Amino acid sequence: MIAPTRRGEKGFKMSTKRTCIVALAFLGLILLPALAAAIPMTIEDTITQEQFDRNGYVRGLLGFGPQARLDYTHPSGGSVFLDLDYLTGATLTITTKDDRDRACEYGFVFTEGQWWASQPLPIGGPQIFNVAIDQITDDGALDVTIVAFLGDFYVTKSVLKLTYDLPDSGAAPVPEPGTLLLMGSGLFGMATLLRRKKPF
Repeated sequence: MIAPTRRGEKGFKMSTKRTCIVALAFLGLILLPALAAAIPMTIEDTITQEQFDRNGYVRGLLGFGPQARLDYTHPSGGSVFLDLDYLTGATLTITTKDDRDRACEYGFVFTEGQWWASQPLPIGGPQIFNVAIDQITDDGALDVTIVAFLGDFYVTKSVLKLTYDLPDSGAAPVPEPGTLLLMGSGLFGMATLLRRKKPF
């Protein structure tokens, strides 16, 4: 057997280095989809004054009276919101207006029947409320109740804004950790075997 020359050793080292680079590049291409960011998306569901019962009119005294409550649901029409696994946030914007009778008006709003968590609803213009996403993910809808505490007023609009982080459907599926470990071990073994191999 003839001992390898310096030139042969150099060529062998270059070949091993090239193999490692190719292996790392291949592994990087496999891991690249894991770096793909989610796609943010926002949708709004709007209910206008004409869609409310009594044209959005609410009237009560200390929360009592036949017209003291206005109940409605987002989304309207009996449908439900989809892709709730990717829901990251929700806000409810309620717009009211005074009926100009110069009386003192004041209201409250609560969601999903949780009257103990009522929030004040000043009359006149839009008011924004944060909504816990679990109130929507439970059944795909949000029940809203507005109560006239003093006086009377109109609810002119209600807008539920949902924010999602959707996965990129165009990205390749990300391999499982076990698959990545198996492939990495195989590539490392190939590189080690080539490094130990002696040229003839």
